[in-house]
Amino acid sequence: MEFRNISADLTARGLSNCHLEALVPDNNNYQILAYQHKGEVEGDNQNEMFVRNVDRKLALNKFDAFVTLVREVNVELALSPEYSCPWETIENIINDDLFPNSGKVWAFGCESIKPETLRVLMRKLEKENLYFIYDETIVESQEKRFLDPICFLFRTTRIEDNQSVIVIAIQFKTNPMGGTPFEQDGLLEGRYAYRFKNEGTSVNLVCFICSDVLQLDMGELKRQLDWNESYLFIHLQLNNNRADNFEMYKTQFLLNEAEDSNKEIFALNWARGSKLASKDMIYGGSAFYIKSTHVNEEDSRVNQNDDHGCYYSYWKNARVNTYFFDYDEYVFSVRTDKASKALVPAVQNKMKRGAIMENRYYWNSGWEIFNEKRCDLEICCEQQTGLNFGVLNNLESINKERLICLANGNGDIKDWFKPKLNGHFLFGNNQVNKRIVFHHDPDTETQTTKEIAIARYGEMVTSLVVNPNSFPKERFLDIKDECEIFYNPNSRDPKSYSINARNRTSNDIKATVVYLGDCLDDLARKKLMWMCENFGESRDKERILVWYRNNGLKSEYLGKGGDPSVLDNTSTSGVSYKKLRE
Repeated sequence: MEFRNISADLTARGLSNCHLEALVPDNNNYQILAYQHKGEVEGDNQNEMFVRNVDRKLALNKFDAFVTLVREVNVELALSPEYSCPWETIENIINDDLFPNSGKVWAFGCESIKPETLRVLMRKLEKENLYFIYDETIVESQEKRFLDPICFLFRTTRIEDNQSVIVIAIQFKTNPMGGTPFEQDGLLEGRYAYRFKNEGTSVNLVCFICSDVLQLDMGELKRQLDWNESYLFIHLQLNNNRADNFEMYKTQFLLNEAEDSNKEIFALNWARGSKLASKDMIYGGSAFYIKSTHVNEEDSRVNQNDDHGCYYSYWKNARVNTYFFDYDEYVFSVRTDKASKALVPAVQNKMKRGAIMENRYYWNSGWEIFNEKRCDLEICCEQQTGLNFGVLNNLESINKERLICLANGNGDIKDWFKPKLNGHFLFGNNQVNKRIVFHHDPDTETQTTKEIAIARYGEMVTSLVVNPNSFPKERFLDIKDECEIFYNPNSRDPKSYSINARNRTSNDIKATVVYLGDCLDDLARKKLMWMCENFGESRDKERILVWYRNNGLKSEYLGKGGDPSVLDNTSTSGVSYKKLRE
């Protein structure tokens, strides 16, 4: 793949280089509207040669409304995934003069088009002050195969008279997706990707189309792109899997970058529920990757993002703050810092604070703001048990994660309640989201892990906490008869993160209760001792109770002599609460 400066093509046509607000490395945030399109895709590599939406009328309605929304919000950057945008929408934009304002850029992944059809279309759409930029070698081809394009729409000026003009730059996919027959046989491969950069100090913008990333040579890429500069990489996809080789470019781009890197990746895929060659798409994969040691991890930010379908996680070994998007069809409205703040003189103002999901829009014969805040966790609880887990459902999103983490005995490292240290927020190179409130990731292993964690919490709430006989006979006398789960941590009191139970009538009587499920005695004892050493003050140490099962229900607590004590309790069944309900 060759990376081609868009400025060279503009100059060749007598046009000034474009100036894009999203690429100005200052302290101003910019806004992205990213349309995670849903639909059924059909492809033909034998006769007509195409890849497009099956329901063409619906797709056109959605995209025309998306253009209206983009113009109303006046965002700096608008995106749609590979093969999603009908060419009729591009025609409507041109015919009705619906172009972006100066300083804005739209990058729409369009349905396939054959070279001859594109030539005819561009002649049909010719108008004053409209310029098309494209690889002439590809577009003039007599091949009957199809192209997979991105259309970049933006404004610049004509050099001779400073007249404002419209530009549509068309970039073509350079590498077919293996295992996709209609593309393997039908795609006419492009040659290069455009590189957008303002005059002077600037962030660079480069877009990849799906399997373009599979042929990247990092040495050649760094040579062509001048890796010392800052980059916003956009990855537009139609992809229904999480293959290791497909995720590897993110590792190559970000793993060895400094913690405060000026490289960012925004990946946008189709929504789950779409169909590709009649196969259901169950994987989303849209996400924003930002490297910064100053990202806002405060509860209010995490909760706001979660409420709008943007789930903060931390890619630990690459030290990357990652925002995974809800898999369903939405237009996501994201506000974020520039990839670089090189023009900002004050060091303290160079800090990147990360992404804010301001809104998401759903399709209802038009794009409407989606205000529902119900998360996957409640749905999963209902599916497993049919029960309402009470306090869990009433907590803010981040505290749902903390409560389940604590109740499962996983709060066993210092400051476990902080997102970058909590196992629910951490993920590896496989890009599997482990957030408990994000249950619709299809990965079998992580779904099983989440379900086990929720089931343990459910058993604790419905079988152990409410049963005085599950408590040690001579301990916790002030709480065992009226114990309830209660969680209300306060950042001004760190030990409050580790308290999750109280007496329902005497609210000042509190404790920490944990259920480990099947567990060996030694491990349960170690968990207890760690919590005794790290949770609260000395007077709180005897307020920690660990339940587990090892040949029946057992409990661990701190005895009067300072050593753990074990109590076998055969009065409570050793089967799960789900089976008890059966």
